[in-house]
Amino acid sequence: MKTICIIQARMGSERLPGKVLKLLNGRPMLGHILDRVKMVGAIDSIYVATTSLPEDDPIEDLCAAHNVSVYRGSRDDVLSRYYDIAAAEKADVVVRITGDCPLVHPQLIDTLISFFHEHDYDYVSPRVNDEDLIRGLDVEVFSFRSLEKAYTEGHDPRDREHVTYFIYSHPHKFKIYKYTVEEIYKCHPENIRLCVDTPEDFQLISEIYNHLYRPGDIVDTDAAIAWVRQSPQLLEINAGIRQKRV
Repeated sequence: MKTICIIQARMGSERLPGKVLKLLNGRPMLGHILDRVKMVGAIDSIYVATTSLPEDDPIEDLCAAHNVSVYRGSRDDVLSRYYDIAAAEKADVVVRITGDCPLVHPQLIDTLISFFHEHDYDYVSPRVNDEDLIRGLDVEVFSFRSLEKAYTEGHDPRDREHVTYFIYSHPHKFKIYKYTVEEIYKCHPENIRLCVDTPEDFQLISEIYNHLYRPGDIVDTDAAIAWVRQSPQLLEINAGIRQKRV
């Protein structure tokens, strides 16, 4: 089965504009994410899905520098971006990652893809009606058939903006599996956030990259989590941030 990874990214974030290209150790955040996804052997091709707005031209330039395909489409209908890419690629399986997760775990992505291939599910993710997973480790794996069904039947604005909302909010239509991760990847009791939605989030990620990043390598996710857990002052940086609801 052909497995593709689509990373959605745009410059127009409400809480932190331009975040996907903000520099971590002198390199754009999205570049670090691409380095991490390229380490996943089970992925056949990688796309960045951005908008057709001129403000997202720098994202296309970055993708060209990293030899990664880019697709430009609707600002609000993110689902259509995913569908158009997957249909053109004749993909069987789609991996969804967002461009604000600079510590996304290559091994966890690989594990989820392997699990998906070995079982008869439509959608697999560690986050299914569950707030225990550390924000920033989110990965979703789903079939093209499910994506096509969501694209065809999902007409609510939430369906179009959040890509997989139609799938996981209609469990009677799809075979959904919540993958159980190891305890190290659960956010409680410390309430760890490793995604970048706000300036406070980016400050924490910057501290992690300044401490652990070495050129030519990626920051080890497990090491980052362990260091944050051992450093109460780090946890305080974005402790007051709450995830935006769908």
